[in-house]
Amino acid sequence: MASTRHVVNNETGDHIPCDAFGKPIPPFHPGITGVADTKERLSLELKDVAWEKTLQKPAPPRPGPLPNHLLRERVSTTNRFGGKSTGEIDLYLREKQRLLLQFPEREEARAEEEAKARHKIEELHKNYYALMASSDINQKPPAPKKPKEFSLMKSEWYAFTSTGTYRP
Repeated sequence: MASTRHVVNNETGDHIPCDAFGKPIPPFHPGITGVADTKERLSLELKDVAWEKTLQKPAPPRPGPLPNHLLRERVSTTNRFGGKSTGEIDLYLREKQRLLLQFPEREEARAEEEAKARHKIEELHKNYYALMASSDINQKPPAPKKPKEFSLMKSEWYAFTSTGTYRP
């Protein structure tokens, strides 16, 4: 087959014919290579199957039944088709509940620290409003705003990441 495309073998300097993608075109040998018709292919496949069967070893013997102590450890898989695995958020909340029950002192320390921080913020707000009232005697000081209560709604569950940080 004549081709205008070729690749040069760097070791020997030979020009090897190839297709447009650089894949070498196999050489043609009369009587050995060429196009095979369907009958020839089928006969070759049958010969291959027969050859493979002669090479095939006998199947190994099946293992015996499981011992009783292993049968007891097996997990039942009946009636589990279409079952849903637990979601990431549910796993996170379950783990948080477990830690709360297992280490209540951590929760107490966290609540105490939060109370101190809230108290400090309230004091800062009072000082700010007092300063504003003293600087502008004729103006009425702005009413302190109550902070919104934090509640985790179901629609906000999905804002949790795997690290447990809340991202609204």
